[in-house]
Amino acid sequence: IEVKGAEVIEAGELARIKSLLNPGDRYRDSSYEQLKTNFINYLQNNGYFRGKVTGKVYLDDQENTARIVFNIYPGPLSYFGKATVKGAVKTPEYLILRKLVFKEGEIFSLKKIFDSQKNLYDTDLFRSATVTPEDEPKDLTAIPITVQVQEKKRRSLRVGLGYGDEELLRARLGLRIRNVAGGGRTLDLDTKYSSIDSHIIGTFTSPQIFRSYFDFVALAGIIRRDLPSFTDRSYYTQARLEHDLPWKFRGYFGHAFEYARPYDVPLSTLILLQETEPGRLYKSSMVIFGVSQDTTVNPSDPTGGGKINLGGECALDFLGSNLEFYRTIAEVRRYQSITKKVVLSGRLKFGIIQPIQATTQIPIQRRFFSGGYNSVRGYRLDYLGPRTSSGDPLGGDAVIEGNLQGRVPVYKKFQAVGFVDFGNVYFKTSDIDLGQLKYAAGFGFNYVTPIGPVGLYFAWPLNPIDPSEDTFRVHFTIGPSF
Repeated sequence: IEVKGAEVIEAGELARIKSLLNPGDRYRDSSYEQLKTNFINYLQNNGYFRGKVTGKVYLDDQENTARIVFNIYPGPLSYFGKATVKGAVKTPEYLILRKLVFKEGEIFSLKKIFDSQKNLYDTDLFRSATVTPEDEPKDLTAIPITVQVQEKKRRSLRVGLGYGDEELLRARLGLRIRNVAGGGRTLDLDTKYSSIDSHIIGTFTSPQIFRSYFDFVALAGIIRRDLPSFTDRSYYTQARLEHDLPWKFRGYFGHAFEYARPYDVPLSTLILLQETEPGRLYKSSMVIFGVSQDTTVNPSDPTGGGKINLGGECALDFLGSNLEFYRTIAEVRRYQSITKKVVLSGRLKFGIIQPIQATTQIPIQRRFFSGGYNSVRGYRLDYLGPRTSSGDPLGGDAVIEGNLQGRVPVYKKFQAVGFVDFGNVYFKTSDIDLGQLKYAAGFGFNYVTPIGPVGLYFAWPLNPIDPSEDTFRVHFTIGPSF
């Protein structure tokens, strides 16, 4: 393989590109074309917008060899020129331009063009969004950019219906209103019903409020939970500022207020959780903060990327709380394609909550619970961790959870799934002991549909708390496991 005119390509990068086709490999036209494309991509991602690559293959029928010669013509080093927006009616131009990941005068990169288009689609304001470099005149090194958008309809409705062995029938109805009073503002109304969790939540988002680089988000909602160890009704509000950070992270800071009343708490639980009073109104006025990152590829059936979430809450008496605590949750999810169709998934979660000031014990509605389809699948919903003498789950001040799962194609749209889960809930943070983790393993089958996989899973606890009660579990649901 001979490459001419590669002086603009860094030596290490040149070796990496050429490694796709090495001396001694079997020659294939597809590998030759891919190698040629990789050279062009390098040029266009490193400032050589008008770069060209030609190639020839000389076949020797006697020696059964192929000699490949590439000629690289980088052309002049190019830069991003002025960006012009077309097609926007209600969305402010400054909001669109700030979604571009490049600035005028930076070295041209085709990858930044694609990333900018993705950012525009992620706003959910546009039916189509194209970022196009203009190729005229030929001698111009500052490449003008045209951003062409078509806005979505002002209203859209989302309807969902599903079934799971824990939630049973579940239904969702959502309404989104775009460009509320202009400015790219959105209003979302989301309702959900299931046997264990129902809510009505409204979310108002004002991007780049007052033309700053911060998005303002306000939420208000009513939630009902009917869980194995208690029932509660809560109302909450939240207001926060969000800001994009490097490496696709997003940070937020704000305030939240929550009213909550627990009900239907077993007597054996109340004896051990003395600060839990059924019917009492608990008020939590909190400072909230956190960072998140979402790089998931194909969220309905993930094949790559992942999620990182780190959040904190601090409820203090001078803010108006009669329940004081600080709470931190960290969760990481990763998806890795081992081959084209074999996917390995992993998740790790850690959370703690600590009473402070006048609060000496966290009441049941704020405690951590684990076990069930979305956590450790070999255990009943919320039954992992400490329990009363009657067998009722108590929850805890700390939780650890983890999952490792592999998906393998079997036949057409059917997949085989194998997994190992682990976790535990600890009554106090001082009780955290990795040696007390509980494990579960199992297998299942997925059928891939346009709305996500339909799955049937069988899970067994490997070191059960109560062998007579903690036996194997069968889970059926629609959607990814985690």
